Amino acid sequence: MRHQNKNYKRPSFFSQFLVILWFRTKLSIRDKKFFVLGILLPMIAIGSSVLLSEVLVFPPGSDYQRSNNNLQDNNIFVTPYNLNSQQNLLLDTMKLQYSLNYTYLDDDTDLPDYIQNKSLSSLNYGISFIGKNGLNIYYNSSIETIPTFVHSFFISLFKINGINLQLNETITVLSSEVTFDVFYLLMPMILQYGFVFFIPYFAILIVTDRDKGYKNHLILNSLRTSAYWLSNLAFDYIIFLFPTIIGWIILYSFKIDGIYSDNSGKSFLLFITFGLSAIPFGFVLQFIFDKEETANKWLYPFTSIVTSIPSALISVAFPTSTPLAVELLLSILPTFSFCNGLKALTYNNSSTVSYTILIQLLSGLIYLILIYFIDNLKKPKKNEIIFDEDSESIINNQTTVEDNDVLNEKEKIKRLIRDSDGNKSNFPKIVVDGIYKQFIQPKPTLEKPSLIEKCSGGAKVTKKNSIIKKAVDGIWFSVEKNEIFGLLGPNGSGKSTCLNVLTGILKADKGDGYLSGKSIDKDKDVFQSIGSCAQNDILFENLTIYEHLYLFSRLKSITTKTELEDEIDFYINKFSIQSFKNKKSSDLSGGTKRKLSVACCLIGDPQVVLLDEPSTSLDPISRNELHSLIDELKANKSIIMTTHSINEINQCCNRVAIMVDGKIRCIGTPNHLKHKYGSGYTIDIVPKNYLNNSFEIHNFMAQTFPSATRVERLGRFISYDLPNQNQESLATIFRILQSNKQRLEILDFSASSSSLEKVFLKFANLQEEINKQQPNNNSINNDVIN
Repeated sequence: MRHQNKNYKRPSFFSQFLVILWFRTKLSIRDKKFFVLGILLPMIAIGSSVLLSEVLVFPPGSDYQRSNNNLQDNNIFVTPYNLNSQQNLLLDTMKLQYSLNYTYLDDDTDLPDYIQNKSLSSLNYGISFIGKNGLNIYYNSSIETIPTFVHSFFISLFKINGINLQLNETITVLSSEVTFDVFYLLMPMILQYGFVFFIPYFAILIVTDRDKGYKNHLILNSLRTSAYWLSNLAFDYIIFLFPTIIGWIILYSFKIDGIYSDNSGKSFLLFITFGLSAIPFGFVLQFIFDKEETANKWLYPFTSIVTSIPSALISVAFPTSTPLAVELLLSILPTFSFCNGLKALTYNNSSTVSYTILIQLLSGLIYLILIYFIDNLKKPKKNEIIFDEDSESIINNQTTVEDNDVLNEKEKIKRLIRDSDGNKSNFPKIVVDGIYKQFIQPKPTLEKPSLIEKCSGGAKVTKKNSIIKKAVDGIWFSVEKNEIFGLLGPNGSGKSTCLNVLTGILKADKGDGYLSGKSIDKDKDVFQSIGSCAQNDILFENLTIYEHLYLFSRLKSITTKTELEDEIDFYINKFSIQSFKNKKSSDLSGGTKRKLSVACCLIGDPQVVLLDEPSTSLDPISRNELHSLIDELKANKSIIMTTHSINEINQCCNRVAIMVDGKIRCIGTPNHLKHKYGSGYTIDIVPKNYLNNSFEIHNFMAQTFPSATRVERLGRFISYDLPNQNQESLATIFRILQSNKQRLEILDFSASSSSLEKVFLKFANLQEEINKQQPNNNSINNDVIN
């Protein structure tokens, strides 16, 4: 049984964190692009590296021959000639033990060329002393005597007491052919390129959330901003770890140089810390783009070029080690740090690998801090109000003529704010306190901006050089608990702008709004018990109806399995969408999508509900079901509903406000507005013969009701409007028409009080006249200010 009006509490941060992980998992599993970029490409890079290690092995030339295992009669080339006493002692010890001959060379750079150009009829070795305590050994890696030769060094070192030399081995294939070890150059770049596409893939998901309104919609429906960011970062990193760890294990199993070595632990850390830097880096990059289409077009090539080309150039310019200054300068690019660390691994440079891991950790932390600050900077900002003395404005209240009910509502809100003394716990659930929002667009001009204007970001916006549209021109109202407040108005009147300010999509240029006593402008957790349904359906294409309802119910309040199933089943049955329960939203009709959007808004028993034209795309039966459901669920809720439908107002709303040109022109109950602004009564007459009887009927109406006005109607109706000044009651009018029905040959007639529709049409005509007087404002998109 469904627990209605149970006053659910907002779930914990951890609970919301887990449900977003579940949500991202569902979307990723059904995304083909994820399989290609998140799994296939990294595995191809890993496989290419393994293949490369096998292919790029060059055998020695045909003129090579084996030498004796005892190292006797082998000539050793040594460079440089000037050696210190410790190095001379080592050579003397080797000579005594193995009867070796030494040939000294003058310059260190001569040694590799000398060995390569030397005939291999007798095996030659080379020793290059580096500094005080280091040396390189050059030998043919395919010769069986290598273990013996290396072993001789360790024996000699052991015999020399008090000397601590660091032995660095450099394996070089000696052949009569000149060889170049391409593997050490290409392997880091191939691995880097296989993982680089993680960055734009994860980043574009965030751009999509922002572009399509997913992020804002989730936050409006109680999701914490911190839970949104951290769950996305955590999920992306978990996904990154799967191919990364599997790939490292493959590389280690095939004993790839650098991965399979004494630094294997560091190589593992290098792989997993790359994600901690690369994923936040992608999240920072995504702020550059506002549209999903633009991000898809540019982010992949941008990331590929900017992150990969520096690595390639540096690898060619500095094949063994990169200067520290260059490394620090390019460490802002995670893929460069990763490539540089891989290169250091292949050359057994342990210290470089260590500080590369540290750089990746520190840069990841820096990117997280940047995400926090940029996300706050990207939030809607206030516009500087431009005064316009030629039209009504909240800045110039003296010229504004307002309805008494509107003024009373305004004074009530001001008094409420003034008497609260900072304590807003007793506020109505929704309070709108003088919200003002204008849109400013520069006028088109043929003049080129000056150099100063270019440097400062453009010319200063003024009334003379701008088109100003007052979308919301100062409005005050409140919505009590158990009340449905209808916001009615024609296109361009400012209804949607008002709701966008209340939901944080737009920031008011002046004034504030309060939801459950919390300021939209100042309180971060203002959306903790909100249900929002946007004008356009905001649904996730790869989630089913059931999964949508599961997501929003978990975000808002419901955590126990029994309550969760009861709540979901209630809305599925109430909207008659049982047969589509397991269908993805991309496969649903427009009407079913709208039902799902409203269900996602209402589920979880939110205290404040904001519905922007909820019955759009619904058939008449579904619309009536929706109206009944909203009326049924309004207990303990405060609901704002914007609409064009008079029937919706009549069936659902306790109070209604009609907006024209950004201002509330009238406010009150539907009956109050009909009585106050209605034109009296409407009389419809159907004559037996329109041509023969219409003249006589018209004369009768003119004599009996002198103030009646004939209204043009299509068909066989003759209609009259009877103003309020007429003294006759509706019963009197009906009795007069009934007594003259036969004489006037009237088939049928009706008499009714004026409808709310006529009141609405009266103000809609006013909006149309205003739009005609302000043609320049048409250039500003009315979709934003409806």
